[in-house]
Amino acid sequence: MEAIRDRQWTRSSDGPLLIAPLIEMMQAYFPGMAFDGFPTALVRTLAGDHCADLLELPPADRTRSLISAGTVVGQLLGGGERRDLDSRLIAHATHQLMKAIVQVEREAKQARFGIPVALQQTIDPGG
Repeated sequence: MEAIRDRQWTRSSDGPLLIAPLIEMMQAYFPGMAFDGFPTALVRTLAGDHCADLLELPPADRTRSLISAGTVVGQLLGGGERRDLDSRLIAHATHQLMKAIVQVEREAKQARFGIPVALQQTIDPGG
């Protein structure tokens, strides 16, 4: 896997241009300054340092320790393989983050939803 990556992954001038707005957008969803740098640490954790270096992201700061601390807590609470715990914790954290982003974007308004009449006629209430 690493041999393929080493042959096919290379620095691109587009990489930093594409990742910068993503990092900026992610950072905007964290209130205050306590989580400044967290999106960069998250990218470094999920994509790896090699990828983050190709994207010219700065080194992860103290916020990377938050991700590591979450992994340790997961190990203490649930056991299991570290990689599995990392994945579960990151999945949970990103799910919660996405829920918060949706709430902020939608200003806590509920979506109007209705089943179209044509679809209603295809529903079998008995099962």
